[in-house]
Amino acid sequence: MTTVRRLLQPAWEVTPPRDLGAFIRNLPHLLPEGTFLVLEGGSIAEEVQEFLRGHQPPSVPEIALDTIWPKPEVFHLAIGPETMNALSAFAPTLASPEIADHIKAYRDDQEVLAMYDVSCHDPWLAAATVTEERLTEFCRITGCQFRPYQKK
Repeated sequence: MTTVRRLLQPAWEVTPPRDLGAFIRNLPHLLPEGTFLVLEGGSIAEEVQEFLRGHQPPSVPEIALDTIWPKPEVFHLAIGPETMNALSAFAPTLASPEIADHIKAYRDDQEVLAMYDVSCHDPWLAAATVTEERLTEFCRITGCQFRPYQKK
């Protein structure tokens, strides 16, 4: 089984989305085909879990969890316009923890996006493989702002 490597050296720090639905819906503008979204949470709504189970790839790599306890539900989902539109449709009526506590994305065996504690409105991180051009367009659409990541 493949293990996804953590995003240890992010290139970009991005302000949190004002609208989680718009963030999810527009991920195909940011990340190329072949990228997978990971949703991790302890209180994901049953209807969201049903949707995610129906779109889970047949095999998924191991990925480090960000929730220590209790053991979270973890779902992998291919990023594409149809699946992201369908997932984003839950956002207007659910609190963010009912969708995910933590959101990540990976391509091949490398994490390319990490959003910890979705409901806390903290910045999220993106890898250098996310081009400045794609990030600029994504932020224009979603109202986020970005800057080069600086370790604190």
